[in-house]
This record gives sequence, C-alpha cells and structure tokens, in this order.
Amino acid sequence: MQESTQSLPILQLTEQVATYMTTKFGAIVGKEDVSVPFPKDWSLQLLIDCDLAATVIAEAYGNRGQ
Repeated sequence: MQESTQSLPILQLTEQVATYMTTKFGAIVGKEDVSVPFPKDWSLQLLIDCDLAATVIAEAYGNRGQ
C-alpha cells in the first residue's frame, strides 16, 4: 500500500473497504452501470484490488447452483 493509505486508521480503512465492496458487488450483481464512489485518499492499487475482489465474488455469486 502507498503512504496515504497507510496513514488511515485500520478500522476506518476496513469500514471504507467493506462499504465500497458491498456497493460495488450490488452494482455488479444488479447489472447497474453506475460509478461507485471511493475515498479520495485511497491509492490506485487499493481501488484496483477492491474492484477485482468484488468482481470475483459477484461472478462466484452468479455461478451458484450451476
């Protein structure tokens, strides 16, 4: 992680990640074409990692029972 992300208190960062991924997951599963806002103090790598994780989880969710 970059310096700006490391300066956030860990519980605040965890809450931000959880909120972002929940919203992103809902948008992907609901097939909504929306831009999910993210905190301005996040590093680009953190945003990419959260997007990838939410996408993988949403794809797995879509494949359940198949």
